[in-house]
Amino acid sequence: MGRPCRPETASVGGRRGGGFGWPGHGTPRAIELDMDSTTSPAELASILSGSLAQALLARGVSLEELEGEAPAGRRNRLETGLMALVRDTGDEAAFEALHALSHRHLLNWVRSRILPGRVPLDAQEILQDAFVNIFCYRHSFRDEGGRVFGAWARTIAANAVRRAAKQPARFSFQALPEGLQEPMDRRALPDQVASQQEDVLHLRRAMGLFLLHYQRAFGLLGERDRAILEWVEIEGRSYVDLGRELGLRPNNIKVIVFRARLRLRAEMRRAMEGALRERAQDAGSGAVAEVLTPLIGVA
Repeated sequence: MGRPCRPETASVGGRRGGGFGWPGHGTPRAIELDMDSTTSPAELASILSGSLAQALLARGVSLEELEGEAPAGRRNRLETGLMALVRDTGDEAAFEALHALSHRHLLNWVRSRILPGRVPLDAQEILQDAFVNIFCYRHSFRDEGGRVFGAWARTIAANAVRRAAKQPARFSFQALPEGLQEPMDRRALPDQVASQQEDVLHLRRAMGLFLLHYQRAFGLLGERDRAILEWVEIEGRSYVDLGRELGLRPNNIKVIVFRARLRLRAEMRRAMEGALRERAQDAGSGAVAEVLTPLIGVA
């Protein structure tokens, strides 16, 4: 295969500036043409004329449509003949003609291979890279045994698609948009800070009062119930373990814990309702239940 050439920069429609850096050659004009252009019969006749036509004829490549030859077959035959000429001579005019004949079909093929993903891919840029490599690796092209340019070019284009898909996403540094897309300032305003501090203070006071009522209600339980609740809720012991130790069935331990919790809730509700009822009189009859339910559940 020969040592690959490494293009320094490329230029398609102003995407990247500069020319290709292969020794002894300028930039083939075909690379700089618009990738969406099409080739009319008149343009084809103009491209395959003069010394280029003579070179193809000398190599046994007929420019006319052969008997029974489909348009696609003629294009494949001319592309293959031009690529062989580029391979053997490095002729830039032949490369330009090859590009004019094949780029539209190869571009459609590249677009069909681009899958939706997180990295947006530019089919025209990928095609440009493919043609760069077609020229760089021209010495590896083989046209014997019925091989055609199209299949070889699609292999190179497929590699270009894979390389582009592996590249990280490109980001554009632009002015931030105005309106709803502006970055949110997550810092709290002074009035929000004051309100949050006040809420925290009220919450601490309420939690302290809640724990005092819990302590009082817990003290009203029997000694056995207090011990079993402590073993289950603080030490995390299982019903089976406690049942074995106390000589009770696990279901009996469950019932003891359940009833102890009910008595705790009922006593806390009774004590707290008395303190809250007076404050809730102006708010309606449902205010007491609305306040107590999130704290100690439904009686």
